Amino acid sequence: MEKIVFQGTTSDHPLVVSDQYPLRSLRFTGESRQSCINLQEPHILQLAYTRWMMSALLFSSPRDHILVLGLGGGALVHFLLHHHPRLQIDVVEKSQAVIELARKHFGVPVRKHLHIYHQDAELFCDSRETAADRYNLILIDIFDADAMAQPMYRPKFFSDLCRLLTEDGLLAANLWGADREDFVRARAALQLGCNRQTLQLKIPKKGNCICLGFRQLISRQVLSQARNSIPTCEQRYSLPFARYWKRLLLDNPILFFRLLML
Repeated sequence: MEKIVFQGTTSDHPLVVSDQYPLRSLRFTGESRQSCINLQEPHILQLAYTRWMMSALLFSSPRDHILVLGLGGGALVHFLLHHHPRLQIDVVEKSQAVIELARKHFGVPVRKHLHIYHQDAELFCDSRETAADRYNLILIDIFDADAMAQPMYRPKFFSDLCRLLTEDGLLAANLWGADREDFVRARAALQLGCNRQTLQLKIPKKGNCICLGFRQLISRQVLSQARNSIPTCEQRYSLPFARYWKRLLLDNPILFFRLLML
């Protein structure tokens, strides 16, 4: 049985933190969990969509500087800090209440290489202009109370993010597919913003779909290198990357056949 640890609100929606020890969860509304961590091992990703977002690591190992849009309970931050402690991580979260909650109730630490910006995601992107602001990986997980945040429906948002990527960088976005119309709109915005250099992974038995967007052309070399990195990624991160690869084949058949089967 879950125990309520904290109840509060942002300007937009409620916040509820609950425990079913050792798991701690964050909810905005209803039963759906926005975040979940194991208090004893916070670096182990608990929710399926967070694990599937790591499929991006097949294509680009984090280095130097990465960006996370949406803090929630900090599950992605805990994972990245554990596996890449010297990595420069920028996190953007529009709600100060969520930032404080993540620090107090989910153990998001104060670290030299971790910068948390209290800012709207679109405004943050507009403020980044120099080569020093480039990221080789961007993780996007921004939601309002019961739907994806409004920037997720705007192609310019994704084109601005692609502008912030290094030449070989990519972004991974968590899209909610339970509402078909909203999902199609968000996926179309991402595809247009990333010049249609995109892949998708539908998470089995879940409403989430992870979409990957690339700054570079998705080529045979890009896919071959990703396939060859499966054993290394599985050993390093203890996640089923072979399964992610099979799902990529299933969900992007035309592109994979054209580039890998010729």
